[in-house]
Amino acid sequence: MYSAGTRRSGGLRSRRPRRVRRRGIPHRGVRRRRSVGPVAVRNPAVAPRRRKRIRGPLPHVRWLLMACLRRWITVLTSTTLVATGALAVFFAEGFLAGPSSAGSAITRAEIMSRAQDWYARKDRIRHDPSARGADLVKDQNGDDAYRPDAPGFVSMAWHLVPGEEGGPVTRGLPNLSTEISHAELQSGDILLNTAEGHVVLFAGWETDRSHFSYYNFGKKSIEFVTGASFSAERTAGLPTDNYRSYRYKNVLGQNAATADSAVSSLADITGDGKVDLVTRDTTGVLWLYPSTGKATQDQVVGKAVRIGIDWNDRTVLTGDLTGDGKADIVSRDSTGTLRLYRSTGRAVTGKVVAAPVRIGKKWNGLALGLADVTADGKADIVSRDSTGTLRLYRSTGKLTDDAVVASPVLLGTGWNDLTLF
Repeated sequence: MYSAGTRRSGGLRSRRPRRVRRRGIPHRGVRRRRSVGPVAVRNPAVAPRRRKRIRGPLPHVRWLLMACLRRWITVLTSTTLVATGALAVFFAEGFLAGPSSAGSAITRAEIMSRAQDWYARKDRIRHDPSARGADLVKDQNGDDAYRPDAPGFVSMAWHLVPGEEGGPVTRGLPNLSTEISHAELQSGDILLNTAEGHVVLFAGWETDRSHFSYYNFGKKSIEFVTGASFSAERTAGLPTDNYRSYRYKNVLGQNAATADSAVSSLADITGDGKVDLVTRDTTGVLWLYPSTGKATQDQVVGKAVRIGIDWNDRTVLTGDLTGDGKADIVSRDSTGTLRLYRSTGRAVTGKVVAAPVRIGKKWNGLALGLADVTADGKADIVSRDSTGTLRLYRSTGKLTDDAVVASPVLLGTGWNDLTLF
């Protein structure tokens, strides 16, 4: 007999075996009770295969781990990562490069982190310009030691090679940086008072963009000053008018529109629809890393191709001024001469760009940006001078000296405290 309920079929009562799961575990909604007779056993050949029990973390923990893993795989394999320029975040902020080594490229975030480390230890760091050897102060990694004074503090924040003297003196810092306007200052830049031989580290603009904060290593200790202004009579106890702004040549993550010494840039130099990486090393060599389109570790970009040498003292920007679908390179040298290097689309050493064409002279002291403002398929040049006047130079598409851009068009005034992107 079966331990089962009954049903009517054709007016007769028939019996149907109760479905009982293996090992006596009833189905959901069926109360388990002791059988009083023989139990119908399902044929193992047609019975559904039981899921193998997975040993390991609790089920909800496993689910969370798998959800996170799937999320990261989606991000890493996204085909839009390179095409949309999202990879710029990783390169610009140094996530792929990791912490810097002495004398190498460094992100602004790391500069400020190193400065904050000494500031946190200010009570144990005594001002001593004559410190040498064991009296030098270690950085946050404990790898390099620097002189505990103003230029030594900047050298530590920039992660310069300290040498036996714990970093260069104040007058040596301009050789490692490029002068910029006050309006172009970003965190990690410096204000240098050459008349009195003092330097402070610029920490950032405040919300009104007219006041700023900075780190100052005075004769007592390191201080963090807020509410400073260039309209104030004195900064760090010295005349404000004697300060000049400088940017470290090896800083990463700077905006190409306001940089006087761009170290890296993202643009489609080869014209294949994929964003390539352009970098400049500390020796002044300009490199192209063509994108492979792959989102695989160590395979995102191809082998480095040398674009040229002696690019140390140049502003470097990228944009398609010729409108041919390939990003060109625009450079400004120390004399203020602006040149266009048309991309050939070839990832071959020495042949990435064509011979330069002069855009114009006397471009010193201008914040520059490249963008297709006129929507004609060619990138134009936008400039801002020290008075805050913004101008547009429309690209003509011509490759003739002094004819690459048209006469400037006034966009507006009072742009001093605004950042160009």
